Amino acid sequence: MTSLNPEVIIKTEVDYSHKTRRGIVTLRVSDSGRESLHRLPLPNSVDSELRAQLQAILHALLWGSKLQRSFITVLTPHVDSLKIINRDMPVNEHTAGMFLQIRALLHSFKIAQVKLDPNTAADNQLPAAG
Repeated sequence: MTSLNPEVIIKTEVDYSHKTRRGIVTLRVSDSGRESLHRLPLPNSVDSELRAQLQAILHALLWGSKLQRSFITVLTPHVDSLKIINRDMPVNEHTAGMFLQIRALLHSFKIAQVKLDPNTAADNQLPAAG
């Protein structure tokens, strides 16, 4: 028996410039055996790498909603954005709005998860600045 609503997997990537405060989100969407690539500009409200990564996750979840899928996995290369979503890192006024939007969208799917992209996980093992 085949699923009428298969899982969609969306891999996020961000190209963000601190200097210009502009960037592009790339979504690699795997849906029913087909892959597509989508490039979306970051909104002007994005003013940090962390917010850019959270925006990428938000874009991915919105894309999954448009596809009307019940099961979604979003892959992110950014450890801190995953920590915020999982509440392993404090949410502050800088990230609260996107955090709430992401959490609401996650609850709109039957099964939704945000995971660290295994292809980039080794690149994220640098110590945190502090």
